[in-house]
Amino acid sequence: MMHRAITLTLVCILTATAPILASAAKTSPSPEDSLDTPETTTVPSPEELERAGQVEVSEPPSEASGKPQTLQAYYFRYRQSITVRAGIEEKFNDIGSPGSILSVLYWFPRKDLRGIEGGADLQSDGSGTIHIASRNVVGKGRWRGFHKLGGGVRIVPSDQMVTFLRLKNWQLRMSGGVEYSISDPYTLRLDIDGTLSSERMAALLTLGVAWNW
Repeated sequence: MMHRAITLTLVCILTATAPILASAAKTSPSPEDSLDTPETTTVPSPEELERAGQVEVSEPPSEASGKPQTLQAYYFRYRQSITVRAGIEEKFNDIGSPGSILSVLYWFPRKDLRGIEGGADLQSDGSGTIHIASRNVVGKGRWRGFHKLGGGVRIVPSDQMVTFLRLKNWQLRMSGGVEYSISDPYTLRLDIDGTLSSERMAALLTLGVAWNW
């Protein structure tokens, strides 16, 4: 009986301590645990590859590449000017005896921006002419054309105030020409004028310089 009681007691003690001994026991590592887990490699998507192929390399400025920059187009912005010009006058009723001419012109804008130009001419025979015309400029570049239509009156010193009463002194004037902006605000100008009155017809060829503003 004593022997059975001792055996039963040992069995009970071993049964009670078995979980503690089992949890304290160290497990031997598995060979698979000692191997490093390889990192997952990310494969780029087709969209990412397409975006990478669309990347453009920016070009350096034209100064770095040695190429000259495109010059900005010229724009004529002036609407007023004073012109000094000189030239010759050829009278068709006295061909072969051209006279010289010196004149001053003033161009100013109208409300419709077409412009009015008035001036005074001094001829080599001592007479003069006062004239006014509508002036239209064709183009706004460095080279420009223009045309005018107007009238004038010859001033003959010997006639004094009667000058304005004589029909033969009144003129119909038609003009055209070209001008070139050499350096703002200065312009070279070439004019061809035709004058018609009851007694004479003449043509004028002049070259002048204009100051614009």
